[in-house]
Amino acid sequence: MKTASTIERIYAAKEIAKLKNYREEQHKKAEDIRDKYRGPNEIPTGDGNTIVLPVSAVIKKDTNNVSGKGSSLGTQIGYGGYIVNTGISNSKAINDAIKGVSGDYATIQVQAYLSVMGFPIGTAGPNKNGVDGKLSEKDRASIKLFQLIIGLPQTGNIDDETLKKLEEYAYSGITLKQLAKEAYNNGIKPEIIKGSTQAERVNIIYFYALIDEDITGVPAAITVAQSLQESSAGRYIPIDKYKGTYSYNLFGIKSDKRWLNKGGGYVISDTWEHINGKDIIIEAKFRSYNSYLESIFDHSQFLKDNSRYSSLFDIKKDEFYLINWAKGLQNAGYATDPNYATKLINHINEYGLK
Repeated sequence: MKTASTIERIYAAKEIAKLKNYREEQHKKAEDIRDKYRGPNEIPTGDGNTIVLPVSAVIKKDTNNVSGKGSSLGTQIGYGGYIVNTGISNSKAINDAIKGVSGDYATIQVQAYLSVMGFPIGTAGPNKNGVDGKLSEKDRASIKLFQLIIGLPQTGNIDDETLKKLEEYAYSGITLKQLAKEAYNNGIKPEIIKGSTQAERVNIIYFYALIDEDITGVPAAITVAQSLQESSAGRYIPIDKYKGTYSYNLFGIKSDKRWLNKGGGYVISDTWEHINGKDIIIEAKFRSYNSYLESIFDHSQFLKDNSRYSSLFDIKKDEFYLINWAKGLQNAGYATDPNYATKLINHINEYGLK
């Protein structure tokens, strides 16, 4: 057996030291990022974990001290009766995301990072999480949103700086929801433009829907699915036919007397109506908003304020949570289409919405 020379052993030792230093640097960066996004109700335990106190309605006390189901943040365990996020090192979730995947290595890395952070990159690949080694329009759209959030040029391409930042954030355990909230508070407000692809529109609406989810309790995935169904995710927004005013109305909600009486804005736009057995074009008043978030919030408030939808907010958050929400909307009479729930579920599955 050939033994390593002194020079080879020294070289190997240096390489191991460099790798160790790199890992320590990455761990420090992950901790710094996590500290930045740690809420005032999250307390470090000193062993790399975090006790999340029940300050908000979103994080609740785990009275049975039972482990919560792991999210894209990584494993969650019961600690002292509260949910504890152990996502400082998200390596297991990332490794699980790429199991059995072949293809371009950089693409696989990026897809894995986007997936564990909760970006809507679909369900392609052997693990049905959007990781398949083939860069898609969904991937590019999510990359562009990430680049916007952290201040990089919005190319949608995998460059060294984007890959580096994605790696840092993914391993830190930060989610898209946390990034969206922080970015919005810092004045970042993505806009849909004329040339936006459907995947780009979905990413933008998901950005705002995740913010709304924490406020109203309406699942962001359901909000995006409904916007896909009602306006092709912002492709068909009512615009005033006389003034050219853009309404930001993602759900095609019309202005009723109650809305108008309280001074709600509106645009006048043509729409199809089925009258006396015929499909005809008529003018109608549609609600107008100042932003996509305002449109989403109004839609969510409609669901919260209407008693027919009250049971939806009591649905158990298990693996069937979003399916039951979609079916609940249909059963409560949200739409007359008998396939409405199925269509929402298909939208959710298409983009891997969580």
